[in-house]
Amino acid sequence: MRIIIKNRKINQGVSPIIVSLIIVAIAVASIVAYAFVSGLVAAPQTHTSAESLSLSSPKIVDNTHINVFIKNTGTTELTLSSAFVDGNRVSSEFITNPLPAGENVPVILSDPSALWLGSSHVIKIVASDGTSTETTVQ
Repeated sequence: MRIIIKNRKINQGVSPIIVSLIIVAIAVASIVAYAFVSGLVAAPQTHTSAESLSLSSPKIVDNTHINVFIKNTGTTELTLSSAFVDGNRVSSEFITNPLPAGENVPVILSDPSALWLGSSHVIKIVASDGTSTETTVQ
């Protein structure tokens, strides 16, 4: 006994649209894999340098001035470029600029806004090469 199936294709394939999508997906995956293997897409590089700063002995002198010591703990001299108190750029009197390696110098920061004694303030010093350090003073 033979069963006859009318109007039905026995050898059905995959739709041409689906095949096209699969080919495109394989091509994109291949390009991404090649980029990672060949180094075109690399992990972000961290900046490592011999330059380093540290702040010590911060003290609020009056309601517009802060004294702080800056030390170049790196191996090369640094040019100090800017100072910030609570995120606001302030005027600064850098006694020694550029700051030689290993030197520890006093700096006076002048903030025209009121510095309240007993409240915390964040001090940040930035060198021209982007090296920075920060500390908190009360």
